[in-house]
Order: sequence, then C-alpha cells, then structure tokens
Amino acid sequence: PASNNLRVQLKSSAESLVSVIDMNGQVVEAQKFSTQNPSLDVSNLANGNYIVRVKTETETINKNIVIVK
Repeated sequence: PASNNLRVQLKSSAESLVSVIDMNGQVVEAQKFSTQNPSLDVSNLANGNYIVRVKTETETINKNIVIVK
C-alpha cells in the first residue's frame, strides 16, 4: 500500500505520463516525468483502491494500488 508517495520504476528515462485513476474512472492525479524512478505525491488522496496508469511512447501499463493512511 501507498500512503504519501508512490514510486514507479520504469524501463527507461524516456518521457512518461503517470496517472492515478479512482474507481469511478476519474483521473485524480497526473504528472509527466523524464526519469526512470519517478515519485508521485498521493498524500491528498483518500484511502481506497486506485489504478496507476503509466503511458510512454511505446506502451501503456495499468496497475492496481491501495492507498492506506
């Protein structure tokens, strides 16, 4: 589970868009990164289940996460 920061490990440092999506399909947080290990602030999100979407030039990956504070 994540509480304040969500760390993502990417295959390369190419530009990527990391989005956090709630269970209603709304994007609640999104940032562009150009690093291999970006960290996204999720401290403002309520406890619950979310989907993290990482979109690069070549692929889109979705993963489920849980926010617990």
